[in-house]
Amino acid sequence: MMNRTSNILVRHGRLVAGAIAVAVIFLGTAQAYCAVMDSTLVEDAYISADGTESNTNFSGSTVLKLRTTTSVWRNALIQFDLPLLPVGESVVKVELILTSASNTSGVGGTPDIEVLATTAAIDLSTVTYNSANPSLHSGGAGGTSALVWSGVWSDFTADGLIPGADFSVSQTVNYTDDDDTQGLLKFVQDNISEVSNTNLTVGLGFVIREGNDGTTSLGWDIASQEVSGSPILRITTAAAAVPEPASLGLLAIGGLLIAGRRQR
Repeated sequence: MMNRTSNILVRHGRLVAGAIAVAVIFLGTAQAYCAVMDSTLVEDAYISADGTESNTNFSGSTVLKLRTTTSVWRNALIQFDLPLLPVGESVVKVELILTSASNTSGVGGTPDIEVLATTAAIDLSTVTYNSANPSLHSGGAGGTSALVWSGVWSDFTADGLIPGADFSVSQTVNYTDDDDTQGLLKFVQDNISEVSNTNLTVGLGFVIREGNDGTTSLGWDIASQEVSGSPILRITTAAAAVPEPASLGLLAIGGLLIAGRRQR
C-alpha cells in the first residue's frame, strides 16, 4: 500500500513539475519577444514669433518653451532617430517623456498641449521661426499656437493631446499612446524600419490661446537635451503572437491532463 501511494505521489509530482516547466518556458518566450528601447535624441529647439526672436535659433537653450498669447507664439521641436525594429516584432506602445523645467501656474491652468510629428527633413541646429523650410508654424491660426500640419505635420487630433495642468518643476509628464488606430503610435509603426534608423521630429504647441478660455498661464518650459531630464521617446515592441498569462495557465492545465492520460 505504501509503495502504491509513493508511486502516485511521485507520478503527480512529476506531472506538476512538468506543467510548471512548460509554463516557465512559455513565460520566458513571452518576455524574450518584448523589448523596450529609447530613441536617440538628435537635437531639440524651439521657434518663437516674438520680435527679434523670430530670427534666432534656440537649439542650445536649456529649456524648450511653449507659449501662445496675442502676438507671441513659441513651439517646442524635438528630433529623434527611431531605433531599429527587431525582426519579427511590432511596436505596441510609444511614450514621450518630458520633464518640466519650471513651475507653471495661473487661473485655469496650462491649456492642453498638442503632440504632432513629421519625418520632414528639419535642421534643428539652425531652424528659426522665419527661416524654417518647410514652414513649421501657422502664425496662430484661429488664435492658437497650432503647428502647420498640412503637408508637414501629422495631426493626431484627440489622440495627440497632453491634458493641460499646472506643472511643477522637475515633474515628469508622460504622454503614452498604445492605441494603434491613429496617433503617435500609428505614426511610429508606419515609419520605423528593420534596416535603417528613421529621423522623426515631434512638435508641441497649445490647442488654444492662453487667455482665450479662462487661462492665464505663462506657457510651459520643458528641460532640453542640455540638462538632466531631457526628452525621451520610448518604444515598446512585442512579437506578433505572444501567449497571454491566462493562456499559460491553460497550457499548464492541458499539460497535466495529457500527461495524466499517458500515465494511465
